[in-house]
Amino acid sequence: MRLILKNANYKIAFLLIVFSGFFVSQIPSNASLPLPLKNDELSLEMGINFYNFKYMPVYFTTIISFILYSLSRKDKLKYIPRHLYMPLVFCIYYLASQITYISSPSALIVQILNLMIIYVVVYSLKSLSISEVKRICISFLNVSLLLLTVECIWRVSHPVIIPPEKMEESWFYIFKFSSIMYQDSNFTAIQLLVMFFFALYLEKVFGYKLIWQKSIYVLLIVLSFSRSAWISLILGLIFIKFFFRPSFSRIVVGGIIGGCAIVYIFILVALDASFATKIDFFEITLRYLNSSPEFIPLMFGVGIGNSDKIIGTMSAHNILLIHLLDMGVIGLIIATGMFIQLWRRIPYSCYVIFPFIIAGMSAFQSAYTYLMAILGIMYVVSIKNHNNIKNEKAYSILCR
Repeated sequence: MRLILKNANYKIAFLLIVFSGFFVSQIPSNASLPLPLKNDELSLEMGINFYNFKYMPVYFTTIISFILYSLSRKDKLKYIPRHLYMPLVFCIYYLASQITYISSPSALIVQILNLMIIYVVVYSLKSLSISEVKRICISFLNVSLLLLTVECIWRVSHPVIIPPEKMEESWFYIFKFSSIMYQDSNFTAIQLLVMFFFALYLEKVFGYKLIWQKSIYVLLIVLSFSRSAWISLILGLIFIKFFFRPSFSRIVVGGIIGGCAIVYIFILVALDASFATKIDFFEITLRYLNSSPEFIPLMFGVGIGNSDKIIGTMSAHNILLIHLLDMGVIGLIIATGMFIQLWRRIPYSCYVIFPFIIAGMSAFQSAYTYLMAILGIMYVVSIKNHNNIKNEKAYSILCR
């Protein structure tokens, strides 16, 4: 019976983790794009949608995995690991405060799956051997690489059309909006970043040599034409190299390199209309807060995906502003507390959280099941490496 459950857990974990990044939602065709910086002028024609239910594949595989886990385990989720309670708190807050704002089923489902997937990953991996966990990790890395490569090939081979007078200053925008996965390649780039740094984590913890996977991920990040992703890649590598286990010399060198990167960001803000727009979002948000908004919207937000009602033209894009405007002050505090807890309590989690947050300052997508799945993997691996998976004391020893 134990062997049957173990095999079932392997299949559930494989299905849940390997396909946690399958955000395939559309097959866009070529379209005109008069000016990619203004949302009201975007007229990108999408081809095929899955019954207007975005990101159907990842929803389907995740829900099936949840159901299979519930049917295969008698104990189910009897307790939440005491160092991973914040995702559950966030999920409860979301259901309590946001359900009345939901405009589509997918908005509700994606938030629940984002936050609850980490628990099913942890429990399905706990009974597996470390070699089985390694196989799932490599499959996840390679299958995601295949999907994101297909996305890149389609997007680059189906450029949108912009007026000739815009080509000189915005030529790369023609390759950003024909994604089969997201609204534009900025969101694809965030997933690419997380997977690249997950590869670095696998090399660090398991001693793998993943040179060709890392090389292709870097190439795909470049071909995403997301400047924020390029900056996040550089800052992430600087962080891991110089600040993960800092010494004085590392801090000095990393500070100099990081300072140059920050200066470059300010130059982009000054010269690039897209970056300048992101700064404008902060100014609009400050004006909104200074205008003494009503108590309920201020504390609990205006609802997921509704920040455009405040910003005026498009969603806030920024991870901080989206949580503040969509979920309110309380939602921002809980979300911040969740990421802080995950950072502190899961060894090496900063490998993926840091670039995710940095890139999220420019473009943030509320669907990040792949990130939470990776954090679940890291949590279990950290405990298995201490050979004490069944001893709850390992949690406290490891996470102090």
